Amino acid sequence: MNSFGTLFRITLWGESHGPQVGVTLDGVPAGLPLDIPDFEADLARRRSGAKGTTPRKENDLPQIVSGLYKGHTTGAPLTLVFENANTRSGDYELNPIQQNEAYLIATDTEGEFFLLENRQQTGWDRALKGHGMLIYHVDRSQRIVEGYSARDRWTYNMPNDVAGHPCFRLVTARPDSGDGYEAFMPYPGETGNTEFSAASRPAAQSWSGASPAAELYDISESPEGVIRFSVRMAEGSIEDVRIEGRQRAVAGDTILLRAIVMPSGAVGELAWSSSDETVASVDGEGVVHCLRAGMTTVRAVAGSTGAAAAFDIEVVDGRMLRGRVCNGKGEAAAGATIEMSDAAGERVATFVSGDDGCFTSEVDEVTAGDYSLLLTCEGYPVQAVPATVTEGMTLLEVPLLRSDEFDRGDGTFEVAVQPFERSAFVAWSASKAEAWRVQWRPMDSAFYIGTETVAESQFDIDDLERQKDYVVRIAELSGQAERSYRIAYFTTAAQSGRYAGMALQSEYAVGAPVLLKAINVSDEAQLSWAVDGEATTESVVRLAAGEHEVELRVTDGGRTEIITKYIKVE
Repeated sequence: MNSFGTLFRITLWGESHGPQVGVTLDGVPAGLPLDIPDFEADLARRRSGAKGTTPRKENDLPQIVSGLYKGHTTGAPLTLVFENANTRSGDYELNPIQQNEAYLIATDTEGEFFLLENRQQTGWDRALKGHGMLIYHVDRSQRIVEGYSARDRWTYNMPNDVAGHPCFRLVTARPDSGDGYEAFMPYPGETGNTEFSAASRPAAQSWSGASPAAELYDISESPEGVIRFSVRMAEGSIEDVRIEGRQRAVAGDTILLRAIVMPSGAVGELAWSSSDETVASVDGEGVVHCLRAGMTTVRAVAGSTGAAAAFDIEVVDGRMLRGRVCNGKGEAAAGATIEMSDAAGERVATFVSGDDGCFTSEVDEVTAGDYSLLLTCEGYPVQAVPATVTEGMTLLEVPLLRSDEFDRGDGTFEVAVQPFERSAFVAWSASKAEAWRVQWRPMDSAFYIGTETVAESQFDIDDLERQKDYVVRIAELSGQAERSYRIAYFTTAAQSGRYAGMALQSEYAVGAPVLLKAINVSDEAQLSWAVDGEATTESVVRLAAGEHEVELRVTDGGRTEIITKYIKVE
């Protein structure tokens, strides 16, 4: 429901795919002559068939259920109700492929979908033996198909090399019809097949055996070659939506809204909108950007079913910082000292949490920017968390955790860290991403001191301090967006003696990384490595089977020491 105006107030209600839609006009003067024909000219402009209107057929004749008596307004709110004669999830038209039109039906697996095209016997398609709607089952997912992912099979030009799992196939309107462009392959075609659903033959079914949310019914072809069909959402589609998030924010702030769909596990796309985008805008993921003081209503609508939710947000002016320190159970942590530092390490403010765990800055005490909050509290390890202060009011939830409660990330892959004196070798496994973002920082700062994007599931971090606690974060990437991440904690080593050496094993497996790491050398020493007589600047090498000579030259204070070790790879 949306309402606009004060003295003359308009309230819109209902959903396009629901049984009714309507409007209530509050503030209409009494005594105005009015009847249904007075609306006819305006209603004709939005009937189906005009540009920008729905293809569904509605008669658009309203019922005036209040505010009218014997052809005149009464002064009470005027309510008009429109009955939706056609309430199916959607009636669609698909023009021939030459007009660059197609539809896609997603499945339960990312990268797998059904593609709908209208192919007529014109132009390049003149040689086809049939015409109508072709349905393609496409698999470009990460699913493994006999040793390769479906996506990789497209990359290496072998999508259909596995007879039992072609990654691109035509779903024929008549089952078991074989290959080739035959008259019985399109829908409805010569078979008269007008349905593609979980119960049809052939059935709409992904490779995992699940049915897609959208099912096609009443497939027909006009004499002009236009395909028409109806879409119904299968069981598990979105029936209701609820929005959760902060309802009060400051100009310049960002709110992440969460849409809860019902029933649990329902699937479907949500369209987000803001009633006043000068106050706050919202993107397709429910991220709200607050722009100026005012009120706005954010809506999330399920495009497949019309289920919707509204959420009011107030944007205010001002600039303050207010935070709450809580432990891993969500309980207030009293007496915590919070030292706030900027990116340069300069301390800008110090707070102490009260009995309720809260702390508050003075007005304009802290300027906008990114900060590190160093937390010290009895019974907890020293730890740092990041904080961003924006113009206006900034509200912070500051976690204070025990060591076993530290964030380990939501990823399912494993991370192993091998620390040395001034470096650490990080490797991870069981990750299917094609790239990863590696970030690291000291435990006593929330600022990452290094960030790298890598294409291999390993990374060597250098220029660290000895005997210092660090955090490394590994994030799986999809493009530039993060999918999931893992966090590991480690402590760099101390010098183990007076004499320089190499942290090498005597034996390695073929393909295992050989880490070229020096021990017990000063920070000023210059190091150079050679493997089998060949100089290398790499800190990680992989060697063929056999015996290998590794040489380290340490130059320090004008003196050069040569250290040689032999290792076996088998």
